[in-house]
Amino acid sequence: MSSSKLGRSHRYGYVANVCVSKFARRQGIASNMLQLAVEVAKSSGVKDVFYSCKY
Repeated sequence: MSSSKLGRSHRYGYVANVCVSKFARRQGIASNMLQLAVEVAKSSGVKDVFYSCKY
């Protein structure tokens, strides 16, 4: 298998950090940002998107 085929079959997105100021929390801001990131990634041909979340 060529490296170009291998690279295309394993494309994925990763969101490392999403932060919202304390005064703006609980308004769906982070959810909307994550949803937009997933939509953009998928429109670019990415099949999987991973994220990490710390409280």
